[in-house]
Amino acid sequence: MAYVLSPEDKAFFEEILKKAEPYPEDDPIWDVLDGERDHSRAMATLAKMALEGRLR
Repeated sequence: MAYVLSPEDKAFFEEILKKAEPYPEDDPIWDVLDGERDHSRAMATLAKMALEGRLR
């Protein structure tokens, strides 16, 4: 079954993605539980994944 975002969700994630550069998925920042992350970049990474259909 394909995962399809509503137009509202797609617009929401696209706006988040415009605000910051996503982290590369192989960035070691994801391996550190208590490390400091740039919140905007982390959100952009998740938005990118959602737009690619990799989050449910």
